[in-house]
Amino acid sequence: RALFGLAYDGFEGKKLDLSRDETIAKVSAFAAERLRGLVAGATSNAVADAVFAGGGADQPVYVTVRARAVHAAVTSKNAEAWLGKARTVAKRLSGISKESKPVMHQASEFERPDDATIVELVTKLDALTRELDTENLVEQALGKAGDVAASLDDIFTRMLVNDPADPRTPKRLELLSYGAQCMLRIGDFSKLV
Repeated sequence: RALFGLAYDGFEGKKLDLSRDETIAKVSAFAAERLRGLVAGATSNAVADAVFAGGGADQPVYVTVRARAVHAAVTSKNAEAWLGKARTVAKRLSGISKESKPVMHQASEFERPDDATIVELVTKLDALTRELDTENLVEQALGKAGDVAASLDDIFTRMLVNDPADPRTPKRLELLSYGAQCMLRIGDFSKLV
């Protein structure tokens, strides 16, 4: 965006149809769509959709790194083992994220053992997805994200996470929303078909 702003400033004194902000937004959208097309061509439409849903179109190197690693994981022999659960968990977390803002909570704020497990899993997911600068780091995160997704799926089947009778439900949903945000750092697994 800064580069587009500098380019716009280079036309100072010329009559332009759009304001600086409008021009930057249009050029950014065009560049993102072109990058998405290149990523889709090198991987697949589903991988491009998943990776771009996580943001980062303004950092092409990192989008490309994530796309390559996600594509390798999705096309690997054992992809079905974790991808189905990751997709299901991503869809559930997406629904929660629409209702609750993402906030990291500590285990001490909860009483139930399942809540402590959720805190542990979200903490692990947060640590796994903080640094995704190289394909190797993304591959490592993907390798462990499958286990986290399976554990979260198990919790969703055992526990009513949005129990209206539980006063800690709002915090639990905020925590799960934070977990969804962490997963999106890699990509939106629900888009991987």
